[in-house]
Amino acid sequence: MSEPKEHILVADDEPAVLEVCLRILERGGYQASGVSNGQQAMDRFAASGFDLVLSDIKMPDVDGLEVLRRVKEINADTPVVLITGFGNLETAMEAVRYGASGFVLKPFHARDLLHAVEEALAKTRLWRENVRLKTLLPLLEASPALMEETDGLRLAQLVADLAAGLVGADAAHLLLPGENGHLEQVARAGPNAQPLDPGLLDGTAEELEAGLSGHGPVGMAAPLSFRQAAEGCLLVGRDQGHSPFQEGDRDTLGVFARHATAALENAGLFRQIREYAEHLEERVEERTAELRESETRVRQLYETHRQLRISLDLEQIMNNMLGLAISVAGASYGSLTIPGEAGIHPQRVAQGETVGGVGDRGLESRLVAQATEQRAPVPWAGSGEGEALAIPLLVGGQPQAVLVLCHEKADAFTPEHVDLLLPLCSRAAALIANARAFRQTSEQLDQAHAQLQERAKQLE
Repeated sequence: MSEPKEHILVADDEPAVLEVCLRILERGGYQASGVSNGQQAMDRFAASGFDLVLSDIKMPDVDGLEVLRRVKEINADTPVVLITGFGNLETAMEAVRYGASGFVLKPFHARDLLHAVEEALAKTRLWRENVRLKTLLPLLEASPALMEETDGLRLAQLVADLAAGLVGADAAHLLLPGENGHLEQVARAGPNAQPLDPGLLDGTAEELEAGLSGHGPVGMAAPLSFRQAAEGCLLVGRDQGHSPFQEGDRDTLGVFARHATAALENAGLFRQIREYAEHLEERVEERTAELRESETRVRQLYETHRQLRISLDLEQIMNNMLGLAISVAGASYGSLTIPGEAGIHPQRVAQGETVGGVGDRGLESRLVAQATEQRAPVPWAGSGEGEALAIPLLVGGQPQAVLVLCHEKADAFTPEHVDLLLPLCSRAAALIANARAFRQTSEQLDQAHAQLQERAKQLE
């Protein structure tokens, strides 16, 4: 049995007409609830909300026009269809100005009633879909700004500024987990943005939204779900007296929150890689005279790392990470491969020159397969000179890519090289995973933009 369609509220002071309308709608597959006067209709709608309101215009005390006005005040998106007699056409014209979505003239046939209801619902569905797609346009414009900013504090403020602008909020607050695990307000934006009451910060997104609504503005919250940290929250509000947020606003905030989460995680990963690179430089200068004399190599390593920090292009990230690994290990050749998945071709970058059998593509493919299967470093030593090492880049135990390094000399890769490479590979794996997720989100936004253009043609 199919699921019931939309829920419709019917208001008519004539019991026989009310009963007929309810029966027709239920046979048409809709959920239908009835009330016998306009006041009951307004009370029921305010308490529960419905997908459509069907009301007689002429009712004692509170007529259909007043019901129409009240419904539009509560939720301007809800369609209202009015039942009218031939003598009420002048009143019907007035109803059009108030936003009526359709009319049913008495006496009516079942098909007339169902046609008016379905037509009003279809127009509303198309309008809502068009509004939803239009709200994605600002996200397309906001994406480059998020991808380019990697400083944590500046990015946090940018997220708050963009959130307030995207949904037309008077205030926006970005809450992130602090060192003690509790939420802290790290950025706010908007003309009326003030520091939040600390008592509001110990709760879920739903509790924060309810708490903000109880302290003045009308609130709306979206969670920020990080991979390796407690959940954050993006909270926006409008002052009392301003129009409430609509479902389109909530959808926009939710999509933007997911995009902002990826950007904030990438900024954190960039910071970790920068700190690791700085620590790596100190160890190089302290422990080996050979690398102290290779000042040019160190500068190249830092420059490669800096380029990695400011780039979210997946191929660029792979090339930068590979160059960094080759420099750390002193390898003559290296490759970085993202294994293929269902519907996705493998990706591979390589740098340096192969020598003899070391770096052979067949050998490289076998090492990639072994490292992917074993989820652990796989060494290889040739029968003559030469050595290779394959290291899987893991996130949550799952391989994201495989690093293969080759050297023309035997025993070139020491345990110290492996100790230096493993933390680098761990951070690079997370960065690659986030960059791939970011690219998928961008592709979805491109598809939404194409849908918007198609919907706009339909409305024209």
